Amino acid sequence: MTRPAALLLAVVVGGCTTTHDFGTSVSRTISGDHGGYVMEYALKVLQEKGEVRITGYCGSACTLWLGHPRACVTKSARLVFHSAYGAPGRNVQFANSYMMSKYPNCIRDYIAAHGGLTRRMITMSGKQAMRCVRKCA
Repeated sequence: MTRPAALLLAVVVGGCTTTHDFGTSVSRTISGDHGGYVMEYALKVLQEKGEVRITGYCGSACTLWLGHPRACVTKSARLVFHSAYGAPGRNVQFANSYMMSKYPNCIRDYIAAHGGLTRRMITMSGKQAMRCVRKCA
């Protein structure tokens, strides 16, 4: 593991809850997920092959799912963005840059229009997110 990746593991962005919906084409349903370690979520997103449905609260590192090629959102989704925290300055900047690079352009524009990734929470409704990410069928 490279030094930045190892340091990124220490960047905390909340707790974690997801469910697996086996038996359908949906591999993962996200609701009530407050985030966690940025690198941990980055790996989950890269490894997931099925559809990812965001149906409820998805905050912090959880929002990396928005960059998954098979992500979709529902009207009941609630996305919360903020700066990574838990590691010294440069590592937080690296984590924030990584997260921003994985979001669709429309999500990046929304975050920028609301002051960027800071300690302040930026909330996006599912209805707003559907302008940027596919609506779940």
